[in-house]
Amino acid sequence: MIRSNFEKLTNNGEFEWDYIILDEGHLIKNPSCQISKLLRSMKAKHKIMMSGTPVQNNLGELWALFDFLADGELLGTQKEFKEQFEREILKV
Repeated sequence: MIRSNFEKLTNNGEFEWDYIILDEGHLIKNPSCQISKLLRSMKAKHKIMMSGTPVQNNLGELWALFDFLADGELLGTQKEFKEQFEREILKV
């Protein structure tokens, strides 16, 4: 739905939603995929995400989910997260 209706849903980037609620949020775990980029560019006061499989392969996926929810304000960039957290966690 987002791909085919993006311009209508965002009024070409001008509209801000009160809420964006994602079911199957793990579908945006790859920040470079089209759906992830579209959803990240949508403005919203609140974001809620549900997922039964938050981390399947690596910590980078977890970063991607939190980055969407916190608009990049929680864990820094993907590179910063990897340097500050992921490397240390994976050493254990």
